[in-house]
Amino acid sequence: MKNQELKRRIRVVEETNKIVSAMQTIASSKMRRETELVDNCTAYLNELKYVVASLPPDENSVYYKRSDEKKVAYLVIAGDGGLCGDFNHLILNNVAKDIIEKDIVTVFPIGRVANEFFKGSSFLVDASFVSFASKPSEENAITIANRVIEGFVNGEFDCVQLAYTSVDKPHQQEISISSILPLQFQNENSVSQLLYGFENKNDVLNQYIVGVIFRALCSSELALNYKKLVTMQQAATNSDEMLSALKKKFNQERQERINTELLDSATALQGKKL
Repeated sequence: MKNQELKRRIRVVEETNKIVSAMQTIASSKMRRETELVDNCTAYLNELKYVVASLPPDENSVYYKRSDEKKVAYLVIAGDGGLCGDFNHLILNNVAKDIIEKDIVTVFPIGRVANEFFKGSSFLVDASFVSFASKPSEENAITIANRVIEGFVNGEFDCVQLAYTSVDKPHQQEISISSILPLQFQNENSVSQLLYGFENKNDVLNQYIVGVIFRALCSSELALNYKKLVTMQQAATNSDEMLSALKKKFNQERQERINTELLDSATALQGKKL
């Protein structure tokens, strides 16, 4: 390989290293934020779940179990792009297997990768929330919750499944596919002291569903950024090895040229003496 070509490749790898390092920093920063959000959401949901589970049973409530659950809606949270290992592959493959068992399905993809995955399918795809994956916020969770609650109450679908990557710790991830509607809690305790801050029971139920969706958004984003961080670390290791090999080859070839020039000079000098 020519000297100039080696120099060019070394520069390219060095520039790539800078990009990888920047992406590592971004992913690490996002992870810190998302970890705090997930922890806060989990603590809040644990309290709210106790409240919801303690509500007096109401057989006429539109939030609870129905006899017919053929029309199923899926909220599927994936990522917006690649460079995140098997993150998208795992969640989408698991959802695809689960959906096969259902008769009539509406899919709400959250994230561009999920949207592309389901866009060409036979399912009814509602792309209203595609852009929400990389921006976990309570406002986005409220928007999603309002839509699925409205569809559930109006009979558009009989069951709402939430599919996302659940995280306890960044390196401990698992695919979660669970029903968020209808609710299936049993009355356990008195709630006379638990309903402060809410005007009626439906407010509690709505807030619980918002909380579940918000935590799922934050958990997915945390899992995604962890996979991105791991991928970037692997890329940095590979590029460092490549850079080391290129520099070694460059130095070897430069030394060979120097040795050749010294040998030529010595030969020429010896010829003059003769």
